Amino acid sequence: MIALVDCNNFYASCERLFRPDLRHTPIIVLSNNDGCVVARSDESKALGIPMGVPFFEVRELVGRHQIEVFSSNYTLYGDISRRVMEVIGERCPEVEVYSIDEAFVDFSVFSGDIWEEKAIELRQVIWDKVGIPVSVGLGQTKTLAKLANHLVKKRKLPQLWLGQGVAVISTVQDRHEALRTVQVGDVWGIGRASVGKLQSEGIHTAFDFIQCSSQWIRQYFTITGWRTWRELQGHHELPFNPAPPIPQSVVFSRSLSECLWSSKRIQQRVKIFTQSFAEKLRHKQVYASQVSLVLSGGYGERHNLGKRNRHLLVPSNDTRILLVEFEQMCTEILSSNPFGVHRVTLAATELVSTNVQQLSLFQAPTNHSIMQLLDRINQKFGRGTMRVGVTPKEMKHLHGRQRFRSPRYTTRWSELPVVDISKRYSVLSEK
Repeated sequence: MIALVDCNNFYASCERLFRPDLRHTPIIVLSNNDGCVVARSDESKALGIPMGVPFFEVRELVGRHQIEVFSSNYTLYGDISRRVMEVIGERCPEVEVYSIDEAFVDFSVFSGDIWEEKAIELRQVIWDKVGIPVSVGLGQTKTLAKLANHLVKKRKLPQLWLGQGVAVISTVQDRHEALRTVQVGDVWGIGRASVGKLQSEGIHTAFDFIQCSSQWIRQYFTITGWRTWRELQGHHELPFNPAPPIPQSVVFSRSLSECLWSSKRIQQRVKIFTQSFAEKLRHKQVYASQVSLVLSGGYGERHNLGKRNRHLLVPSNDTRILLVEFEQMCTEILSSNPFGVHRVTLAATELVSTNVQQLSLFQAPTNHSIMQLLDRINQKFGRGTMRVGVTPKEMKHLHGRQRFRSPRYTTRWSELPVVDISKRYSVLSEK
């Protein structure tokens, strides 16, 4: 049995954690540069605010319904996510962190008669220790666990619920009933492009999908679709992996607060983003063998796009090495076709684990302890305390426009809430 623990409206829940006055207030969270909506509370969903809509399109609706608006605060969200995963890991020996707000838990290590009790207890202890509401779905496979979680979030099939926020698909009858309730487009692993193909064949529910023959699935779907089809039938096709595999790629992409034409200012942004990009590679414990830079034009320059690739002689995640490579690529792009840049994307492919690195006969290996020290200093004294080739003043451009960002309550001493009781209560001295 596998459980999926999923934080409910995670970004909005993190904002409410230190603002209990917003417990029942509609909330939306905006993307980088406050561009579009990336998260919504249940109250905002009920008001009809769609996911990904540009903020300017719903500004009137926000004012009319007094919706609270927050800029994305990824420092806060990442720290709260770490706390949630630590609580899960303390009570469950086998945990696979799937995303910032989701984790698969192997319940087969527990006896079957306490699965329900463990799921309810896990949900409650996360709320008690962290203050984040979660939903728990249990199923024989990862896909069925995801399906059970979907049902409890959408408040469907209450007969499968074990209590508030917990649902289980255990028997064949439960599975078939759940599959008949869920639309095929809501199944984890089935993309939008596949939905139209399935519906044209008269396949509208997940139950219709599992009725297809294996030959038809293999003919019209990729291996991912075939594995989803098997998982919905109760067969384990997606292995449980507590140690995440090496990613295929790492991408760092940001929209700029304004369209930049100055080569110097564009180079500056690339250097700033390289800091976080290299840090992201080190966090994932990988070296990049190939890196690429993409500069995209603004709203009136959408046809303009410049891209360059570099193959590194020795795979690296060293900020100093990556700065040189990205600066050269940026110069090449802008010298051949200067245009207004509105988005910068840095990517790494052909990744290798930091435990295994092929050295070169023609290049001396770099001292990785310097970057480790850099990361420890930034972790202890705050992100951006020490950078390579970038001043602290320039680092303010990393996150772009954040007009509605909440304080980073858990990681910055300077942003902790301050309560001054002397203004309301007089202090009586002892006689």
